[in-house]
Amino acid sequence: MTSDRTRIPYGSGRQAIIDAVLRVVARDGMSAVTTRALTAESGMSQGALQHHFGTVDGVFAAALEYSSRVIAENIGPSTTLEGIFDGIVGMLRDHPELSTFQTEMFLEARRVPHLAALVARYQDQYAENLRVAIRAQVGEPSESLVHLLMAVGDGIAYEVAMQGERQLAVADRQIEALRRILRAISDGRIPLD
Repeated sequence: MTSDRTRIPYGSGRQAIIDAVLRVVARDGMSAVTTRALTAESGMSQGALQHHFGTVDGVFAAALEYSSRVIAENIGPSTTLEGIFDGIVGMLRDHPELSTFQTEMFLEARRVPHLAALVARYQDQYAENLRVAIRAQVGEPSESLVHLLMAVGDGIAYEVAMQGERQLAVADRQIEALRRILRAISDGRIPLD
């Protein structure tokens, strides 16, 4: 928690609040996210939160957009199929709070309809990022391959969210096995359909 509000540089308030929601959700769960918790965690005022996001739901939407950007940066279109999942594990190492935040958001979206739309947009962007990466390597992907790879990535992220850093070593072994499968797809030994 930031105790000295003057330590947040001008222009950094938006990201400070996004970082705060990621930490609060990762540490305490979705139910702990309140305006008061976010202002205390970020060192920003309630006015700054309202200025940047309007509501706590606005913060959730921005945090999912941020998550999508981080994943897109890690699995960009110049990445090999094998590198897609190396990027996901790299993201989990560099931003472990993201997998917990996403897991919590996905579960909460099942109960809260307006969050379901945010999660659906996030999932659509994730699928598109995978399509772009696959297309750059092996051609037009089937939707079944895209959704299979999404499920694998989500499963690895879920395990890291549940088990913490100790799961990263297991994730590395999972990625190595997946790398062999993806190499076979890239080489044409396993068809895309």
